[in-house]
Amino acid sequence: MAAKLCIFELQNTVARVLNEIAPNDEWVRHMPENFIKRIFPFDPLFGRSGVDGFNYSSPILTQSRNSIFTHNNVIKRDVIEKKWIPFLNANKEAYYFEGMEYSIRKNKIKPI
Repeated sequence: MAAKLCIFELQNTVARVLNEIAPNDEWVRHMPENFIKRIFPFDPLFGRSGVDGFNYSSPILTQSRNSIFTHNNVIKRDVIEKKWIPFLNANKEAYYFEGMEYSIRKNKIKPI
């Protein structure tokens, strides 16, 4: 039986995440947690992940900690060219593979 992959079922999904942790990000570090939740109540995950990182691991999550990053210097040409572009290039097919795995799980296809 061939699995059908419906792209519409996979909309709004994330295949890979690169979290740049900047422990010296002065804006986020000094912002009280309740202030963040009051301003951005729409997403319970919003918070200090850019300063502290996420406290769980996932196959789709890559975390990179760099103590020289601040709120103002993380989006610079050298970071984009040396870190972000290679990450994006290495994971450009991830959406397809995640979709295939999702389809296999959904349709309960057993490996041959």
